[in-house]
Amino acid sequence: VVMEPSDFDKWFTEQRHQTRPHQKDGTKTVAEERDPHATMIEMGRKLAETAGCFKCHSTDGSPHIGPTWLDMYMRKETLQNGQIQLADEAYITESMMDPKAKQVKGYQLVMPSFHGRLEGPESAAIVEYIKSLRSDSPEPARDTGPQFDIKTGQTVEPGTGSVEVRTGGMQ
Repeated sequence: VVMEPSDFDKWFTEQRHQTRPHQKDGTKTVAEERDPHATMIEMGRKLAETAGCFKCHSTDGSPHIGPTWLDMYMRKETLQNGQIQLADEAYITESMMDPKAKQVKGYQLVMPSFHGRLEGPESAAIVEYIKSLRSDSPEPARDTGPQFDIKTGQTVEPGTGSVEVRTGGMQ
């Protein structure tokens, strides 16, 4: 179909107004306005909740079965073997995938492995959530230990805890 130039210009103007009446060039969409980092943090919080992480880890610094997540990122943890471990992204991810690899001193090894249960982006979102849990303290303090007293010689073998502990709340 061939049109006269003036007819084409008229048609083109009408088409542009009909198909894009509300869009302004250069205007960001709602999704583009959101901070992707904040979205990942929120996703990490939700994933941690559904995976059962809060059954053992606190987010406010209070003692619990596992180390608190408040100020965990970049905190220096003392391991069972006496080594000092910096809780960076790699260590936190490794602890989710293989909790037996580096056990924090003073805590029983009851955390289940999330290897094969969390995809890479999901574990990354949980790490971002943990990183966001910061107090006003300039230097992250070492964890004060579990909420229960460990009796001399008492151990809890992995896989012998309650179903919720063994599965992280996921049956």
